[in-house]
Amino acid sequence: QYFVVPTDFTEDKWIQAAEARPGNRAVVHHIIVFIQEPGKRGLEQRNLWSTHLCGTAPGEEADVFPPGTAKRIKAGSKLVFQMHYTPSGTVATDRSMVGLLFAREPVKHQVIVGAVMNQRFRIPPGAPGHEVQASYTFREDSTIWTFMPHMHLRGKDFRYDLVYPGGRKDTALLVPRWDFNWQHTYYMQEP
Repeated sequence: QYFVVPTDFTEDKWIQAAEARPGNRAVVHHIIVFIQEPGKRGLEQRNLWSTHLCGTAPGEEADVFPPGTAKRIKAGSKLVFQMHYTPSGTVATDRSMVGLLFAREPVKHQVIVGAVMNQRFRIPPGAPGHEVQASYTFREDSTIWTFMPHMHLRGKDFRYDLVYPGGRKDTALLVPRWDFNWQHTYYMQEP
């Protein structure tokens, strides 16, 4: 379900930390908060992840960026909460929320979120382990600050490989024992 909340910001705001917090953990599986800029109607699916503000899933913490690094919310924007509820067998209510920490010093680097996804795969019946791959090609020089692997219950392990021009390949992150209840954001020691 989607809920739209006006920010009533009269000037652009730079967000150094953001946290989505479930109001009722018994029924909230995850929350993803997107920024809907002024003049936009709904969320554009093509560039959806570039509007990502923050989110939470089991085990995930708040997004906290180094000083001088932040996400921007333009004046007049709205926040769109994508709520994934899990049935519990009883009627429930929820009042989830988001907390924002505004940058206190000049922003030198704007954080942009991207997603590397494959939503068209098929797992063969009875397959004990089926590899699914996805890729993303950077169009300009970029710095990677974090990775947030996400799968559902059948996921077993997760690996991010960086392939450079010329073919050199480095594994940037390996999660050998995926746990649905611990969907952690991994911050790079060296971005």
